[in-house]
Amino acid sequence: MVQKRVEGREYPFALVAIPSTNIEGAAGTAFGHRYILRQRADELPKRPVHFHPLPVLTAPSHSFPPPHNLRMSANTPSLSMDKIPLDIWNHIFEFACTDGGRTGAALASTSVLFSAISAHYRFHSLKLTSLAQIGKLLLCHERMLRNPSNTASRCRKRSAELNARHLLLAFLPGECDAPARPWRGWSEYSRRKHKREDEIVEDEHAWESSKAAWDRQFEYLVPRLFQLVGPTLETLAVLQHADVALPYAGGQFPRLRELSLLADDHLFVRPEPHWTRAAGDPEREELAWFWDQVALFPPFPALTHLHVVYEGAKQVPWEKTLPLWGRLAPEVTHIRVSQASKLMPEVLDGIATRSFVKVQQQLAQIHATGSPPDARKRVSFSKLRRAIVQPLVIEPVRGHEYLEEVTLMRNAPKAKDGPRVVVMRGRWFRDRYWRDRLRWEWEGRMIGGPGCWTEREEDEGEWAYERRKRAENAVARARKQNQVAGRALSERTVSMIHLGDSEDGVCDVGPVKVGHRHRAILRDLITLGRRSLSR
Repeated sequence: MVQKRVEGREYPFALVAIPSTNIEGAAGTAFGHRYILRQRADELPKRPVHFHPLPVLTAPSHSFPPPHNLRMSANTPSLSMDKIPLDIWNHIFEFACTDGGRTGAALASTSVLFSAISAHYRFHSLKLTSLAQIGKLLLCHERMLRNPSNTASRCRKRSAELNARHLLLAFLPGECDAPARPWRGWSEYSRRKHKREDEIVEDEHAWESSKAAWDRQFEYLVPRLFQLVGPTLETLAVLQHADVALPYAGGQFPRLRELSLLADDHLFVRPEPHWTRAAGDPEREELAWFWDQVALFPPFPALTHLHVVYEGAKQVPWEKTLPLWGRLAPEVTHIRVSQASKLMPEVLDGIATRSFVKVQQQLAQIHATGSPPDARKRVSFSKLRRAIVQPLVIEPVRGHEYLEEVTLMRNAPKAKDGPRVVVMRGRWFRDRYWRDRLRWEWEGRMIGGPGCWTEREEDEGEWAYERRKRAENAVARARKQNQVAGRALSERTVSMIHLGDSEDGVCDVGPVKVGHRHRAILRDLITLGRRSLSR
């Protein structure tokens, strides 16, 4: 028991650490502990005592849950949350809101004070996996703009942008809301050949119409998202699959310094005019105007680190689109190509360096003759310092695959003043490897992690992936157990409040006795916890 003086009198308090009811945000659950001073009802003063529960401090999703059996002694000094300087809170919120939006949503739901002082960091990092989430985010921003409290011009200017620094977009089959292509078994089709062909064509048309509707919604929402986050974004990761083709969205990212792309880059790259269109075609003229504007105003003027991952079929191969990034991002200094094909040496051989004058002369000669230029001679990463190539090797490793790897090393450019090319050991990874790894590296780079630029072979193996995946699954199980325990505690407390009324005006809730005057406060707290758990 702890003797605490209240208005000149001493009252016994029982200091108990209770796992708080987790507050769920838009993307998941945040961990937290709430320490409550429970008062004995039989020694309460006659006048009501006003309780001031401490706010909930949340931790990022990648941290381990706090211990449930925390003991505090009588000599433990009590912390006053309202005495911590605002600058320290800003640093805490900046490092805490690095889990894709979960902690920011939890802080906004904690209290009015926390919602106000953490508003600047609420959207510090965003992880969006569907168009529905993007639409909800845009709706939330619109409501923030319509908030009558933001009447000052300073508040309106600040709320016009989300102040997002890190963004992860994931459009993966089975996880996003894109329509899946219907595949029926042969037994479900008609036995007649012509009727079976008609049924297959009908299924294909139905999927194409639903996909076209989803693409129109994508072209409406994603460009508006890029308009909000583009001016402040620093890191961006786009995860997609060959089964979910994304339309072009474009955008301007003046502060973006690192970009990771899985499977495709059509979200930011448009084809060159001479690829597919005939001369005089209006679309060809539009593409020519687009690339002229890119030369004047590159969409990624500050991008220095570019990581692309081969995965699945691509409509336009990387060997043709990767050289175009020299014009989209002229300041790139580091490039990594993972799961690269055997044609990548031909692309890297065309990297323009300070001493690469001969290729420029050949390029001018090709333009003079009128023939389309070679893709590998149009690479213009003039500031490139390091290129990391990790080739794809199908298991089990055989003689011809090893020969391809050796050929890749031998054909790597070795210019005197050119960039350093690092060829890592060829590997084959499982299906979900890169989508998990890119997400982990995106989270790690926010707090200063090395990401994929370490050049260490031990970071590339399956063992490192399995170890990280097991730790993530353990945290997910602990979070689920914490949710179940909090829900059971709230249900038990509600049932005891409704069934435990007695004649003396005190109801027994387990080891705690609550009077009528405090029952309403406790019921409101439990209702808030149940509401947050049901989100």
